[in-house]
Amino acid sequence: MSPNPTSLRDLLIGYDREVDKTLQEVLESTTGTERVQLLHKLRHSVSVHDSVLSAVLCPLLDDLPGGRAVAERLRQGCHERADLLNRFRELTSGVAAHNVYNVSGEEMEQILEGLDRSFSRHSDNETTDVVGVLMASSASIDPDVVAARMALETHRAPTRSHRGTMRHPRSVVWEWLYHFWDKFDDWSDTHHGWTR
Repeated sequence: MSPNPTSLRDLLIGYDREVDKTLQEVLESTTGTERVQLLHKLRHSVSVHDSVLSAVLCPLLDDLPGGRAVAERLRQGCHERADLLNRFRELTSGVAAHNVYNVSGEEMEQILEGLDRSFSRHSDNETTDVVGVLMASSASIDPDVVAARMALETHRAPTRSHRGTMRHPRSVVWEWLYHFWDKFDDWSDTHHGWTR
């Protein structure tokens, strides 16, 4: 089956759009508490998005002509966003949402600017590069198969950025631990005013 360029492009752009929608909500927020609560929500979206990139698209690109360089740029962007999300986590861990911006507002803005810049670069350039490599490949790449693999990974992906995610992206033990930590952190967040 020959791939349909519009289908692959639409699939990847649609996937990016979910994160971009939440990012725009954060950028349009008007109070510090609302901003950090939405940034918390954005953390989930970016973590899942980047986990799918690392686990599905990067290995696919690694095996295609000219794809390794694009996969490396994707991985660099994922690492960059993971560092920013880990910085956010360190600043907010165990802190009530309404207290974060008062104490760390400037750092929150730096994190948000970094995420905006990194994700804009990803959606504006890297997604186009991924589609270009996939379309130039002589291998048959079915958009439905790519979509199915991305959907499966979405359900397995950690919902928060973890330092070990980049070092051990496919370790079953680490995946189990990440999910356990994420569930505990979600429970903790409900008691610190983070749910929105």
